[in-house]
Amino acid sequence: MKNIVIYWPRWYPLIGGITTHVHELINGMPDHHFHIITNRLEDIPDKEKFLSNSTVNRVGPRDLSLYHPRHNRLPKFYYPYIAISDLIRIKKKLKFIRSIEHDILHVHGPSIEPNMNHLDKLTGTTIFSSKVNFKFDKGPKVLTCHGLASHYSDDENVEISERKLLNMFDKVICVDEYVYENARSLLEDGGKAVFIPNSIDVKHFSFKNIELGEKLKIGFVGRLTTERGTELINQLIDKMPDNISLRLIVTGSESQISDIKELVKGKDIQLFSNVDPKDMPGQLWKMDIILNPVIYEGSSRATLEAFACGRPAIMIDAGNRYPLIDKETGFLIENKIDELLKLIKDISENKNILKDMSIKARKVVEEEYSNEIIIPKIKKVYESLGS
Repeated sequence: MKNIVIYWPRWYPLIGGITTHVHELINGMPDHHFHIITNRLEDIPDKEKFLSNSTVNRVGPRDLSLYHPRHNRLPKFYYPYIAISDLIRIKKKLKFIRSIEHDILHVHGPSIEPNMNHLDKLTGTTIFSSKVNFKFDKGPKVLTCHGLASHYSDDENVEISERKLLNMFDKVICVDEYVYENARSLLEDGGKAVFIPNSIDVKHFSFKNIELGEKLKIGFVGRLTTERGTELINQLIDKMPDNISLRLIVTGSESQISDIKELVKGKDIQLFSNVDPKDMPGQLWKMDIILNPVIYEGSSRATLEAFACGRPAIMIDAGNRYPLIDKETGFLIENKIDELLKLIKDISENKNILKDMSIKARKVVEEEYSNEIIIPKIKKVYESLGS
């Protein structure tokens, strides 16, 4: 049995993409023990058991900026406290790592401490992000890279910061192919990078045949943020055709959810907020197709979970979207409402094409993204590093 320290400051109780990723990892390795080091949140114990083989350790001061994904954005006058508490908490978390006997340190990032990145941007330096330094740990270190801001930014300090971070680790696991290619260019030794995508519990997210009706049933699953493509969602609500129904599964602050409730009034739209992950397959089965207009490149967990349930996806044509293949496992469109409405009209006139796509979508997730395929690959990375 190996003792693994997981460093992920924004650990919520089973809410969020990286949190789900870590959950699948822990659940798939019952022969290892995991210590999750994260930020202290309101009304949640500082130490708690998570699954049978892991412990969550929350380090203070309390994180006001991220205490729950439903929180409203804090006023600007809170920011000095947030920045100072982040600096204190980072120091305490790194000290806590030193106090735990462990075989491997596994960090999830690269945007590990976003407030430090924001301070870097304000000051035009990399001083604050450099506070997150894992070089003190002389044992094996793994970074799972869930994205790279330098892929989208022209700010050279962003690249410098990410280059410094990546080169602290013995292995860098990249969850998307574009991340893998970029990470190789940032690493002094490109061979440290390995492509291992997100994994899906295909037993939980099980296949169910699409039951086509008179209306095309379109779904959305995601946070109410710009990067999740909410602008296109709002435009669709505004110009919603009569031949579709919408099912929106959203996470957001009280004010965001209140706003969208007003937006959907009087329309054939079902809205569900902060849905428990165990109920997600049942929500997906009630859709014919998922609309996932995330603006950043990559496959997206929402698409993979929909595929596992046998639901094709519509995504924005922005770089590598595999395993979404246009007109095979879903559809790629420009980020324009007119193009989306045209596609909806075309699908509505020939809904049966979704049935073949449904089978192909499930097949690719079973064969390439299931926990049974992916978790052993991560375990192999651990084993390659020794004790």
